[in-house]
Amino acid sequence: MCVGITAAQNNAIFTGGNGDGWIGTTFIQPGSNIFTGGNGDGWSIDNFLQPGDDIFTGGIGDGWSSAYRPQGTIPVNFIYFTAQKKENNSVSVTWKTAQEMNSAYFNIERSIDALHYNFIGKVRASGNSSLPAEYIFIDKEPLRGTNYYRLKQVDIDGHFIYTPSRFVQFGEASAVLKFYPNPASSFLNIELTEAMKNEDKVINISNILGVVVDQLKIKSNNAPVIRIDLGNYMKGVYFIQVVTLSANITQSVLIQ
Repeated sequence: MCVGITAAQNNAIFTGGNGDGWIGTTFIQPGSNIFTGGNGDGWSIDNFLQPGDDIFTGGIGDGWSSAYRPQGTIPVNFIYFTAQKKENNSVSVTWKTAQEMNSAYFNIERSIDALHYNFIGKVRASGNSSLPAEYIFIDKEPLRGTNYYRLKQVDIDGHFIYTPSRFVQFGEASAVLKFYPNPASSFLNIELTEAMKNEDKVINISNILGVVVDQLKIKSNNAPVIRIDLGNYMKGVYFIQVVTLSANITQSVLIQ
């Protein structure tokens, strides 16, 4: 027996009335466009990472308006946010803003599973600026294995937003689990160890640029194999991380 997972991915614009959009609590929304709509649309649930590269706004409960920022003028416009491994085994976290309004500071947060983040540093913001501003933070002690980074941008009035997560790998990907077929095209099987079968599982899927494009949560079900539908993924190399109570394993997979 295996459990099949279908990821919800789309880059189009979602609009509608009450309860539309991806209101389900088991999937994130990895699209890169603007989501708008009525009450409860878009990314109303605030406990999932949001891997899109744009700023999402909308009506009541839409986008990042209810959970992270007040409705109205966007206080900070990000041009980019990256995390890169350096030769001295450190990570350079860099970002650039196009403009800032009442921006107080940026917290840098790190995670090993893209679920639970810890504060590792703070950088003062420009405050009010109509000119581009560049920032850098060096993580001198990254963790072995998978490191996820995100920014928490905090306004002077206390409102805040989170950026999408970025991913850096230290050490070789593990092959303890069986990932097949690899290369893959339509689906990917992950054969679990006996200890992992009855544990809750989180699967993070990141592209070659280190961007987390999807996150799947699977409850304990005794299934020996997880099957992931790859029909909505673009061709290329991806890093598949499987996190359980007893293991944290990452493997590169080619989708062709």
